[in-house]
Amino acid sequence: MTARKEKTTGSTHITAIRFRVKINKNMKKKLWNKKTSREEALKYTKRTDFKEKSQGAYRHALRNGFLNEICDHMPKFYPDYTYEECEQENNKYKTKTEFKKNSQPMHDYAYKKGWLREFPAFDSKRSCVQLTKDNQFITRFDSLSEVERKLGLCHSTVSKCCQGKMKTSGGFKWIFEEDYVKK
Repeated sequence: MTARKEKTTGSTHITAIRFRVKINKNMKKKLWNKKTSREEALKYTKRTDFKEKSQGAYRHALRNGFLNEICDHMPKFYPDYTYEECEQENNKYKTKTEFKKNSQPMHDYAYKKGWLREFPAFDSKRSCVQLTKDNQFITRFDSLSEVERKLGLCHSTVSKCCQGKMKTSGGFKWIFEEDYVKK
């Protein structure tokens, strides 16, 4: 970088800055292929180090779909869980927070795969009672998911009714079974 200085009444003033980039003519742009990317990946033990310190090789492998193959010697951040394993673990807990607290790797894996949205809502595991607007008993459901399957009502609106946040859903009153038994 060079700067040209100009004298103005006792003070030095920079008027222009030019940047010069020296390019070594002996340096050629490295061409990445599967073999050279693999060799580069073997220098690292963590995928994040590979990504940060050898961006060209990492991006080439990612774009061409062989990143997992050349990084197979690196430990995986998430183990591979099946949908059934995650759903079974999810069903052990009553709340989302409890699931995340007690089984964070599995929770995060299910979230990453988009499975959490497919699992029944946590309060949907609670049994509920369907009532008329006059508080007459109609039937009992084992879960809010069952209400959704059998009646086509959204389990979240039925849950809001059970919690007292809404008055009705689908033209009916709803209450959790344990609250109904107390009355």
